This record gives sequence, structure tokens and C-alpha cells, in this order.
Amino acid sequence: MSNIRRSIRRKRAIKEIDNIKPMSKTYMTIATLLDDPLISAEKLEEELKYDPLATAEILKIANSPYYCGASGKIKTLQMALTRIGNKQLKDIVLIKMSESHLKEEKGYSERENEFYEESIASAVFAKLIAQKVGEDQNLAFECALLHDIGKIVLGRLLADGKEDIEKLLASGKTSFDKLESEYFGITHQELGKMLLKKWNFPEEFIKTAELHHNPETKEYDKLILVVSLADLLVKLSGLSTSADGLYYNADNSVAKRLGLSDEDIIQIIEQGTADFLDLKESLHNKSI
Repeated sequence: MSNIRRSIRRKRAIKEIDNIKPMSKTYMTIATLLDDPLISAEKLEEELKYDPLATAEILKIANSPYYCGASGKIKTLQMALTRIGNKQLKDIVLIKMSESHLKEEKGYSERENEFYEESIASAVFAKLIAQKVGEDQNLAFECALLHDIGKIVLGRLLADGKEDIEKLLASGKTSFDKLESEYFGITHQELGKMLLKKWNFPEEFIKTAELHHNPETKEYDKLILVVSLADLLVKLSGLSTSADGLYYNADNSVAKRLGLSDEDIIQIIEQGTADFLDLKESLHNKSI
């Protein structure tokens, strides 16, 4: 009977993907345009002219200490392109593009907006790690931001099995990643892969979502190691208090495989925490 129940839960989880609303077309278009290093502010403004709120939201984050520092207020997209560049502007667009989805997650979170904040903290940490090991910093940021996106699917179903799941975790016989597979017949990694495929994200995003808890893979090896370590360090830093955080098995070999010392890890946690706090205030500031 347990296998039958697991099969039913698996089918329900996969079916739930169809109930996840697509990401904003406006932000998707802008993110694609920003892949062009020669994109002009005029082209961006043309795409955004019918969505002034999107422009205001992008500039709000661009003016956070994390991006802008003390160099003066960024008032236009032209200033943003000149001051922080199209790659970092794309990071901001991706934050806004995924915001409503990441804020929606409830099943894994203990408090409001926790999953959203944890995802952004992972992105900030991944960027620092990528800088240390010579990986593409912006790609690491973007992949880390969405690496746990499958949780927004599985999180919708967690409440139904909360009592059984808590008993399994309390027994100490399983970790959370194994529990997902044992109880639902599928993991948030697999669901993240399916969701990002449906949304036509690049292969690097899909593989990172699928394999961040399996960093022994050779495919996209370094990028997946970077995101896997960022995920772990956010939990170690205390920035994450999500329900599943204490029940994952940490792979201590990841930092060594990236050639990072204990001193490097301490520095990344300290700088990552400070950088995230610089960015956090603008994420929840309602004034535009």
C-alpha cells in the first residue's frame, strides 16, 4: 500500500507543476535582452514603457548598497547600465522575475518570505564563491537563485503529510532529501528540473536545480559545486531557519574539491552575510 500511496503522491506533485503560473513575460524579455552586451538603454526603455512599475522596481534594487554602494542614486535605466552593467542588471531582473514565486513557498518555510530571502542569500554566496574559484559570477548568482525552485511545487503538498513527515524526521532514520523521495516518490530537485524545462530556462539552470544535492556529478561540475556549497553555507551562516535545513546531509568535501580553505569559507560566510543584509532592505522596502 505504501508504494501505491507514494505513486499517487508522485503523480500529484508532477501534476501540480501545471498549476504554477508562468514567470512575468516583461521580465523574461528584459532578461533575454540583457544577454546582449551591446544592449542600449533605449531598447530596454522601449520594452518597459508600458510597465513603469517594473522599471521602478528594478531601479529600487539597483539603488541598494549591494549594487550601488555610496556612488549616488541611480535614477534611470541608462544610469543603471552605465554604473552596474548589463550582467548585474540581469541579476536584478531575475530577482524581480522570480519574486512572486519564491515568496509563495510555504511548506518548507517557518516565517514569511523566508524561502525568498534564503534563495537570494544563496545567490549572493554563490557569486562570492564563483569569484574565488574563477567561475562565471553572474551565472552562479542566477543559477543559485533558482536552484531550489522545485520546493514551490512540493511545498504545496507538504502540509497534507506534515504529521507523517515530522514522525519520520524525528526518528533520525532519514535525511530530508531522502524523505522527499521515500514519501512523495520524487524530490524538489527533480521537480525543479521539470519546472525550469517547462519555462525554457538554459541547461545550466536546469542541471543546477537537478543536481545541487548530488555535487559528485561531472557535468557542469564546477558550477554545481559552487551552488551546492552556497546552499550549505547559507544554512551554516544562520540566515536559513527553514524546516528542512537541519535534515540535509552536508557534503564537507565540496569546499575541498573547489580548492577552498577554512579561512576562505569563513571569509565567504562573513562577506556573504554582510552583502545579503545590504541587499535585503531594498527587497522589502515598499517605497519606490
